[in-house]
Amino acid sequence: MIRPKPYKVVCENCSFSKVIWHKSDCINLADVPIVCPKCNGALKRADVSEFEVQISGAIDKIKSIFK
Repeated sequence: MIRPKPYKVVCENCSFSKVIWHKSDCINLADVPIVCPKCNGALKRADVSEFEVQISGAIDKIKSIFK
């Protein structure tokens, strides 16, 4: 199994952004957001930096601890 690289989606209206991590190589379209959860604007795929990948991964691990 080769896990896909993470990527970022950014809202064109309110600048909401989120780094998307897929847990496996099987990607479900329901896992790919296309509408902004804050303003219902369109989300656009953007490049993600290595720093954003590391920070996002750390935040996700912390959130999973406190669930």
